[in-house]
Amino acid sequence: MINVTVHGSEQLLINTKREIFMGKYIRKGLIITAIVFIFIGLNQNGFNDMKNKAIRICYECIGIG
Repeated sequence: MINVTVHGSEQLLINTKREIFMGKYIRKGLIITAIVFIFIGLNQNGFNDMKNKAIRICYECIGIG
């Protein structure tokens, strides 16, 4: 086993690489979670509900509904 001591800017570089590496996994996890929730909403007709609410709000704003 080799014992290596890292100081100063080398330690900062190692921490930065680790943060970038973990940030990529967190970002990918959030994107996958968002895609899963979008598909769940589409399967439950969430798009139609949101479209109908938007139409009703627009009609109320211009005084038709």
